[in-house]
Order: sequence, then structure tokens, then C-alpha cells
Amino acid sequence: MSLVPQKPRGSAAGAAAPPQGKSPHLATFSANFARIQPSLWPLPQAARHTHFLPGGLLTSEVRRSAGKAVPRAEMFSAEVVAAQVVGGMTAGRLLRRLLRTPSRSMAQSAVGGVCPSRGLHAELGPRSLSIEGNIAVGKSTFVKLLTKTYPEWHIATEPVATWQKVQAPGTQKAFTAQSLGNLLDMMYQEPARWSYTFQTFSFMSRLKVQLEPFPEKLLQAKKAVQIFERSVYSDRYIFAKNLFENGSISDIEWHIYQDWHSFLLQKFASQLRLHGFIYLQATPQVCLKRLHQRAREEEKGVELTYLEQLHDQHEAWLVHKTTELHFEALLNIPVLVLDVNDDFSEEVTKQEELMKKVNIFVKNL
Repeated sequence: MSLVPQKPRGSAAGAAAPPQGKSPHLATFSANFARIQPSLWPLPQAARHTHFLPGGLLTSEVRRSAGKAVPRAEMFSAEVVAAQVVGGMTAGRLLRRLLRTPSRSMAQSAVGGVCPSRGLHAELGPRSLSIEGNIAVGKSTFVKLLTKTYPEWHIATEPVATWQKVQAPGTQKAFTAQSLGNLLDMMYQEPARWSYTFQTFSFMSRLKVQLEPFPEKLLQAKKAVQIFERSVYSDRYIFAKNLFENGSISDIEWHIYQDWHSFLLQKFASQLRLHGFIYLQATPQVCLKRLHQRAREEEKGVELTYLEQLHDQHEAWLVHKTTELHFEALLNIPVLVLDVNDDFSEEVTKQEELMKKVNIFVKNL
């Protein structure tokens, strides 16, 4: 059977809420900031933005002045910096005034249709990353390699077993487990019937994983790192989006999915913040070969066309930056792109090369 439905559909804009108006105070600050920006940041534009793209270049947003990096806690938005300079007030007075403003605060308002967040580096603490990539690209092998190389890191794997055996309420304990079915297989067998149900369930399972409290070892570590195998963001911008575009999810289902997805991610924005993406990149042909090698029963009907669709979705979001995003926190998240077309499961030299790039990337977050 073919997973690719018969009625393809073109891309559709997300069902994001219309942007909220800014406070008149912030509008004034922004206008003034545009005039004084050169004096605020007397440095070349190239020194303010570098990127980790194929080839190993650094991807992070770091402002540097006189050769010294500005601490993350001191990075403010244009409105905040403008207000601080134009008003001649201290940061503390500025924040108190912003909190007293009758309009929605910057932490609550949408910017250009983008759901709010407190910024990429709003505070120090554990660094959270997500591994992204196509089906059968080698994420499980990569996760095992990370666990072996960095045992002090916390790595949360994708909850595939939860999708393969959906349990009835109240029967989560092993001795009372009652399976309601293999939802992953049901989705592959009847995509038009089960795709929305599967994406809803997969999102909720990912949400639960990402909302888990930080393990004690992370809170005590000097450089704490936790890594998720895929994220609540790829659930929407890769898989659900693709299922809508190929006709497996209807217009109304896509609208409903985006509505509650945006609400929940806005509600839990601080807990779900990611500091970086690790994108495992391989051709759809390589992924199909690996898919056949691992021989997962549910995936026996997956065709190359479907993997090509998912590959294009990953490239648009993480490489070309053409995917329409609805969360401000996603706009400047660094991306480490790793070419994994060559088999790295047994090749020590390739493994060391990959882990070295990951280590450099994480250190710069």
C-alpha cells in the first residue's frame, strides 16, 4: 500500500492568531531605536550573526562589542534597548515600567503573527536541544553514540512504543496493560482516517516528554545538556504539515490542530524552549535503504515519495528557512546540520567527527 494519498494539496498558511498591536510607548521606542542603533552597536554586521551550516560554521546569535561578547542576560529586544537609551533609565526601572503598562506585555503579545516567547537566551541553565531528521535517517544510532560519548547528558528518546501500543486509561501498569491498538500502523494503513488522530497523540506524547522536570543530575551539572529525539515543533512543521499538504489531513483537521498546538505551546513556552537543533541530513534514497534494513513492521508500505516529501519539509524549515513559523522562539534558534549519508554506525573516524561538531555546537549555545 502507498502512504501517499491521491489528492495532493498545496501549502497553506498556518492558522495563527492575528498579530496584536504594540504599546504606543514601545512603538515610540522602536522608532527612536532605528535612529540611534548605529551608536548602540558599533560593530560590523557580520560580527553579530554567525551560523552553523554544512561545513561546520558556527550558528548562534552573538553580539560582540570591542571584541567582548555581551552576556546573554544583557541581550534585549530592540524595543527594550531603545527604551533604556531614549528614556535614560536603568534596566530595573525600565522593566517595572513595562510591567505597569496597560497594554499586553512583550512576553504576552504576538509579533507579526508569531506566538510569544521570552527569547532564546533569556536565562542561564540547562541547554535543551532537539535532534531532527527524516524517517530512518539514523537518529537512534546517533542517540546511542551521544549517550556513549556524553553519559552526563540527558537524552530523551522518541516515544515510538507508546504509539505502537496505545493503552486504555488506568491500565498503564505492565500487569494490567490493555492495548487499544497500534496507532502507528493504523496511520500508515489508513492515512486519511488516522493521520489527524496519530498527530494529535504523537504531539501529546512529545509534549509530556518535553515537560518532564529536569533530572537532578542536570540541575547540579556545570554545563547541563538535555537532548530530545524530535520535538513538538517538528511534529507540526514537518509531519502534520506534510500530511495536510498531501491530503491525509483535511482542512478543518489542520485548522483545529494548529489552533490547539499554538495554544499549548504558548501556554508552556518557557518549559518548551529549545536552544538548538541538530539536523541529521541524508538523501531520501539513503533513508529508504536504512528503513528497509531496520525492517520495522509498520513501515513496510512507506515509499520513496513520502520520504522525499519529508526531506523537502526538513530542508525548507532548517536549511532554507522558508517555512512559515508561528513562534518567536524558533526564529533564531541555531541549527547544526550534520551530513549522515555515509554509514556511521561502525565507522569510528566518522563518529569522532560527528561528536566533535556536536561538542563545539553545544559549547557555543
